[in-house]
Amino acid sequence: MHHDRSRFSLFALVVLYAIASSAWLLGSDRLIVGLLHQSNRHGFVPLVTDLSWIGFSCLYIIWLARRDRPFSIQLVVAAPAQDDSDEQSAPEAHAASQVNPHDAQLYAELQQAIQRQEFRLCYQPIVLLSSEDLVGFEALIRWRHPIHGERSPVQFMPLVETTDLTAVIDAWVLEEACRQMKWWQQHYPIARSLVVSVNLSGQQFCQPNLVTWVKSILDHTGLPAKSLKLEVTETTLMKDAQLAVELLEQLNQMGVKLSIDDFGTGYSSLSYLYRFPMDTLKIDRSFLNHIDVDGEQVELVRTILMLAWNLGLDTIAEGIETPMQLAQLKSLRCTYGQGFLFSEPLEASEMGKFLKKCQQANHL
Repeated sequence: MHHDRSRFSLFALVVLYAIASSAWLLGSDRLIVGLLHQSNRHGFVPLVTDLSWIGFSCLYIIWLARRDRPFSIQLVVAAPAQDDSDEQSAPEAHAASQVNPHDAQLYAELQQAIQRQEFRLCYQPIVLLSSEDLVGFEALIRWRHPIHGERSPVQFMPLVETTDLTAVIDAWVLEEACRQMKWWQQHYPIARSLVVSVNLSGQQFCQPNLVTWVKSILDHTGLPAKSLKLEVTETTLMKDAQLAVELLEQLNQMGVKLSIDDFGTGYSSLSYLYRFPMDTLKIDRSFLNHIDVDGEQVELVRTILMLAWNLGLDTIAEGIETPMQLAQLKSLRCTYGQGFLFSEPLEASEMGKFLKKCQQANHL
């Protein structure tokens, strides 16, 4: 019987490798497999299979990104029971078997959202704090679920960033933001001097073709490189600091603006901070929550601002919500800011109206 199980495991492995587009463990003996039929690549068909009859104790899910296929493949490996010593010798495999059923469902819904074009971008204005004039905006992804309505990025982006979906979504976000920005520049003179900021995931930043990919999108959309700012977290930069320096220098030579995102929440080497060819340093909102009443927080922000000045960087404070926070940041000479005090993230159509209003105020 054990020999038969092994033969079935090998057969199942080959079959799933050939046809599965996604596979998730729902419990100790149930598996959901999403199939993408060759005749209909846009159709996601969930298939629930009962595996208890073959006596498997766990399923190890291994994520593979196959570049030689038009869509990603998820490989499912079935394994018989192991004793305690085996589990201790393979902690990664044991951890991989602990798949959250909620994540399985969310992953399937995200795949459908991509196919159905349920994602959209909103744009939050960024202003020069000294005058509160508009200088640009940040592109932020939004998802309107057909059943559950609006879903916050906090609810789905952590999963996206650990799967193969991040490449697809990152590519769409960057191209859509550049396309929309180019359209605004063609219709609103004020937009020609503005910059759109786009967040790059850690996965996407580390891709060897990053620079070529960014250039191809700029060429395709016609957006000038100087009108695009890419935001990368300090945690991502420090994963391979030397590689980060090389990639950032190439992007800088193209004319793309660069920003360290969520500064202060990760670990940075000062020696590398001096080598990164960045334009701005973005102060994480967690440092601003009580800046209007907390003296220690004020001194912490002051220290970050002094570091930025010494590095020759402009600074952006995100999450500004009250006039007191704004007043404190102005007194500390922070360069730029964004937050609900100025504007919530706006749909593209609403941003068009916002640009028209700013244009009229500046008599352009």
